[in-house]
Amino acid sequence: MAPPAELRLLFLNAFLLRTGRLPLPGRARYLHAAPAVDARAHELGARLAGRYDVAALCEVFDPGERRAIVAGWHRRPGGRRRPRTASGPPVLTRRLPLVKSSGLLTVVDGPAVVRTATHRYRTRGHRGLDADAWAHKGALLVEVDAGSPCHLEVYSTHLIAGGGFLVGRDDSHRSAVADHRQAQAHELLDFVRRTHRPGNASLLVGDFNVDACSPDPAYGELAAAMGEAGFVDVWAEHGTGPGWTSDLLDRPDAIATPDPEDPDRCLDVGAGRAADAGDGGVEPGKRIDHAWLRAPAGGDGDAPTVTVRAIRRMAFPRPAGAEGHDELAFLSDHLGLHLDLALG
Repeated sequence: MAPPAELRLLFLNAFLLRTGRLPLPGRARYLHAAPAVDARAHELGARLAGRYDVAALCEVFDPGERRAIVAGWHRRPGGRRRPRTASGPPVLTRRLPLVKSSGLLTVVDGPAVVRTATHRYRTRGHRGLDADAWAHKGALLVEVDAGSPCHLEVYSTHLIAGGGFLVGRDDSHRSAVADHRQAQAHELLDFVRRTHRPGNASLLVGDFNVDACSPDPAYGELAAAMGEAGFVDVWAEHGTGPGWTSDLLDRPDAIATPDPEDPDRCLDVGAGRAADAGDGGVEPGKRIDHAWLRAPAGGDGDAPTVTVRAIRRMAFPRPAGAEGHDELAFLSDHLGLHLDLALG
């Protein structure tokens, strides 16, 4: 019997966000921009190249950032072949200055890409209230063949956060955003049902903007829908601790203790709740970036299997002298999810 195929994967919300380019001379200026977008895009590609078989990213909105990231793989020594890439639903019009792409980018380095597919969400939010309603949010499928009896279908997405403009969010708006998010999640699962091929394993990753650490029922509803479709929450099954993935801008010391064995990786120990530190029971971070896994269908002992070797959080601290380090000391304001899977 052939040994299982080992795959190393990453999901990361890259926070490469710029909106509303202003018609001014000289260097491009924007209504809003995350810190050091150009520098971080180049750093991210260099940091991930050669480290992951599949890197599924979101909030990579513009072609320049996509090129900068993929250049990290192109610059590797040794003459290795260039990676395959896939992007989410395309932008249908450029006539509106705030319109953005889906922000989804998956880079595959090594395994063969069998097929790709995209879905653009019909539910998008309110453009007068929700900044990300201007993005072509949706889902991206990249099916890879690592040489195992079954392929791995990697689905990635980024659900609506809501708000973001200079308006207050009252309870009715928050409720409406939650409804939009739930509708997008059901569209996502419908996309999975339409594109899944029997015998394949499926991994669904993304920034769901649903906090698994919150008492709000949204996570329970999401987990129930995922469970009905056969998916399990990989962090809940195999992770250690609360698994916070946001927000490195606000509380990096509280949610991202470096692992001494790998400074890019976080040390995950115990429950780690803020209540233990006398913080009134309020979590210092949120677990809104998720990985959901579904094993290949089959009822006998010879059916293909997928095994989780590890799941860890990755913070990716930037060098002290990096451009914009004083504004953002990490490659993103989110932590990434690192997964080691075995397909056999």
